[in-house]
Amino acid sequence: MIPKYNIHNHTVADQKDIEKSMQSDQNLLLTLLYERLAAVEARLALLEAAQQKESQSNTRLEHLPPEIVALILAWIEPRKVFSLRRVSKLFCGCLAGSHFAAMSVKRFYPPSGTTDLILPKWTRECGIFKFPLDYQRVYFTRVYPCLQTFALNTNPLDNKQQTTSFPTVFSLLPTLRNLHFDSARIGGPIPETIFAANTLEALTLDQVRLNHELPKEIGLATSLKYLSISRCGLRGNIPSEIGQLTNLTTLWLGYNHLSGSIPPEIGNLSKLNSLSLFGNQLEGKLPPELGNLVNLNHMYLMDNHLEGNIPETLGNILLLRRIALYNNKLVGTVPFGFETLKFLTQCDLRWNKGLTCPFPSMIIEV
Repeated sequence: MIPKYNIHNHTVADQKDIEKSMQSDQNLLLTLLYERLAAVEARLALLEAAQQKESQSNTRLEHLPPEIVALILAWIEPRKVFSLRRVSKLFCGCLAGSHFAAMSVKRFYPPSGTTDLILPKWTRECGIFKFPLDYQRVYFTRVYPCLQTFALNTNPLDNKQQTTSFPTVFSLLPTLRNLHFDSARIGGPIPETIFAANTLEALTLDQVRLNHELPKEIGLATSLKYLSISRCGLRGNIPSEIGQLTNLTTLWLGYNHLSGSIPPEIGNLSKLNSLSLFGNQLEGKLPPELGNLVNLNHMYLMDNHLEGNIPETLGNILLLRRIALYNNKLVGTVPFGFETLKFLTQCDLRWNKGLTCPFPSMIIEV
């Protein structure tokens, strides 16, 4: 604080001493101000240097080769490392690549000789479906190189299940023969690529949340022997390409929302043992080509809107054991060929207005 001086009532000599003292105090004050200003400037310089250093380190990270970044990230547990995808585009790109996947899988998941992976609940293997496709592919081909069967049979009331889209990785596994999802929280359309897997022999999708149409690409799955897609909300028409699955022995598409007519191309499935299309909204006439299914044992077409006469050709299915056509709109008479089906043990034709049986039978219910 600058002291106050009263320069009046003093001699000239005293006034000079007072002025000199005032000048000295002012110089001291300026010195203190300069020192304080220098300290502030020094602090600002340190902050700027720190910010510049951080910026330079970020820049160096972004300019690292992706292979090096992938090598670093491969040391982090996969479920944790995938939470870093939003950190930067560099991280996102590295985590989606096969180079990172190969190193990460090798470090955290030992290989197994298992050929049949059957899961009763949502486990670690199911969590893999949340990872990028390349990671899924590397995981299954390296951990389960001999995998022939993958089955996820879960409890539909299990709230711990996670909902995920249909995994496309299974179309990339060269040894897979059987794929089964029962009551799993799988959603979205069936990927077209799954039918391009030329080793797939059995596909089960029961009580999963598809709610889409059957793709025409189903005709590519010529190695399929067993196909069951029931209670999945399938809608639209049954594609005629299904007639290309000439190795099929079982076709179950029951309890969906399928509409339109039964495609006559189903008559091409000469190896078929069981046909189930019940509980849909199918309409139109029964195609006579169904009589070509000479190896058929079971035919379930009830609970639809089928109309017209029962084709005489159905009497050609000599191995037929059970047939259910009840609750449709069929008319006319039961073909006489039904009387000669010696293996027939059940024939339920009830609740079809106008349908009659011209011959006595203990088996046929009209």
